[in-house]
Order: sequence, then structure tokens, then C-alpha cells
Amino acid sequence: MRIGFSINNVPIRLSKERFEHISSRHPEIKDSISEILEILNNPDFVQKGDAGTLLAKRSYQRFLFSER
Repeated sequence: MRIGFSINNVPIRLSKERFEHISSRHPEIKDSISEILEILNNPDFVQKGDAGTLLAKRSYQRFLFSER
């Protein structure tokens, strides 16, 4: 289990189950637990979630590559 900190300096446990939940919805970061922790530690913005939760968010620019 890894631990990150919110912008309010609250410790957030990133369990294997939670990591799998996040990466199943965001396959672009499925192989990078360190990126998820970085987003928790330093989000672009924080959004209200369900039942009083807060969601750390970061925007990523996607690049499309084509084979020649």
C-alpha cells in the first residue's frame, strides 16, 4: 500500500484495490502508481465527489501517433 497526501495534507492510502479501480477507469495511467500519487499530491484542481468526497484531477494532453 502506498500513501499520498491531499492538498490539505491529509494522508490518503492507495490500496491495491483502489489502484485497480482508478486504473480501470483511466487506462492511460494503468502502469504508473507514481503518477496517481503525484496527482493526489499536486492536482490541477479538486472537484466535489459523492457523499462529501473530494476528487483530485489533472489534465493530460493526449498524442496520437500513426505508423508510416
